[in-house]
Amino acid sequence: MLFRGNLMYVILIGVLLLSGIASDIQAQTPKKAQIVFDSIRLWGNPAIYIMDADGENIRMLVEPVSREPVWSPDGRKIAFSADWTGTTEIYVVDADGGNPRRLTKTEHGVNSSPAWSPDGRKIAFVFTSTRQFPRNPEIYVMDSDGKHPRNLTDHPANDRYPTWSPDGQKIAFKTDRDGNSEIYVIDVNGRNLENLTNHPSNDTLPAWSPDGRKIVFVSDRDGNFEIYLMDADGGNVRRLTDNPADDICPAWSSDGRKIVFMTNRDGNYEIYVMDIDGGSLRNLTNDPGFDGHPSWFGPAAFSVSPADRWITIWGWLKLFRVLRR
Repeated sequence: MLFRGNLMYVILIGVLLLSGIASDIQAQTPKKAQIVFDSIRLWGNPAIYIMDADGENIRMLVEPVSREPVWSPDGRKIAFSADWTGTTEIYVVDADGGNPRRLTKTEHGVNSSPAWSPDGRKIAFVFTSTRQFPRNPEIYVMDSDGKHPRNLTDHPANDRYPTWSPDGQKIAFKTDRDGNSEIYVIDVNGRNLENLTNHPSNDTLPAWSPDGRKIVFVSDRDGNFEIYLMDADGGNVRRLTDNPADDICPAWSSDGRKIVFMTNRDGNYEIYVMDIDGGSLRNLTNDPGFDGHPSWFGPAAFSVSPADRWITIWGWLKLFRVLRR
């Protein structure tokens, strides 16, 4: 009886601690789906803005000169590139724009295109040395605190725009090592390089779907830059947009049901959203300035609601009853 009583006490304490942790995570995570993007709508320099996923409540989050924002997987941080010190570096801020931290420190180079690993422990990015000519951007990976950067690619061609597979085992990216831009995939240890697109036109800006089954990308294979979708192995390519303008920089919603992107179909670059079949196209921004590089976070996929916490607690209590029998 003493053992059972102590066990019940330990499990109850664990339940309360887990509940408190869930509350803390929920407090630091956006309460609704939101999109971060960069814009030059004020002062002529790019800054990072945030809006609700329906295009409402637009406000500046990070001051100029900052660009290429991307949510962390848990929605608590945003990585981006900024030119605040005379060189372009990778930074991270909290989801409310506070507590900026510089991750890279480069005297002779440009750091860009940050991409979080699915577990939030790593960030892939592009480093371009200004000491070389012609310059050749390479893909690097570092810890999420900026430590232990390492070369993932090492080739005279231009390697850009990394995107992680949801299992964290692979990175897809754009490269022109075949003479034109193609989308390749590589293991995170730098092995097993594979061409996914293998097309005479230019394919670029890949983004892996949340379920790992698809990759959305941009191609000019039909004359201008449009958004396409393919299976993660490069098969079953189909076109999603069809407009004389350029549609670029696609990003997935957290639930994998929508794709947000930037387009100049209105004369300047704005942010649009569509279903994954290309339907239900809708304009989210409408400003004379440039709006681009969107990144979507939907808390429903990551946070724990109060109701879910009570369900978890009820599950633990049922476990008590089983253990006591």
